[in-house]
Amino acid sequence: MKAQVLWVAFVCFFLNSAEAQIQENRLTLRLTKDVFSDSFLLVFKENGKEAIDDQDAQKIGDGYVSISSLHSKEIKLAIEERAYPTQNIEMALFVKGYETGYYHLFVEATDFKGTGIRLTLYDKLLNKKTPILFNGITCYGFTIDLAVLESQGGNRFSMQFNKVSKNPSLSVVEGALMAFPNPFRDNLFLDVKDNHTPLVEIRLKDLMGRIVWRREFNEVQKNDVLTLEGLQLIPGMYLLEWRDRNDPKKFKTLKIMKH
Repeated sequence: MKAQVLWVAFVCFFLNSAEAQIQENRLTLRLTKDVFSDSFLLVFKENGKEAIDDQDAQKIGDGYVSISSLHSKEIKLAIEERAYPTQNIEMALFVKGYETGYYHLFVEATDFKGTGIRLTLYDKLLNKKTPILFNGITCYGFTIDLAVLESQGGNRFSMQFNKVSKNPSLSVVEGALMAFPNPFRDNLFLDVKDNHTPLVEIRLKDLMGRIVWRREFNEVQKNDVLTLEGLQLIPGMYLLEWRDRNDPKKFKTLKIMKH
């Protein structure tokens, strides 16, 4: 009898340990307006499934504000568990507000480093893409107008999950800084490796020395991958400048090519 108890305890310990080792990442979206709020939770797991099953929770009704994922046949989910994407995917979101006015959409993501996945919130109405921070909260403010059908519902917002490949033959490296892909089209990624800093400015210059794109990034951490998006530039050679605003000595320049 004692041996049986010890065997059951061992099996339970083994199962719990195996479950604890399963990689998992969470993405929480919270829609707010004044005192009203609603949330949607997306969980990526190594053993997750593509099909909707008992691990998912369907959205029941809509309150003053409502947010959920939206699937075929108008299925809305409040909690969704999925396998890590192996290719670029786009998930439609259902967003609803009870009155015309200004709303906030907060996106909180755990650390997706090592998965090769980049997260972007896409506002189709304004044709605006917002990169999502890892281990932090991204806030997106927008207006819902009840007189404009496209300002809410299932056709405005989506979450984009992009697989990024760090192919050494399609990258350019300067010290501990790597830009890829090279050549690039619309989006360029910058692996900062050991270049952690509270504030960095990224500039793109043409060969005449003119600044054609610039942006500041706050709280850049070691091994972060920064997304430089919306680079609507003419094909050709450009200079990418890394400027640490707190340490002018940390200045790097990379030559990159636009397709």
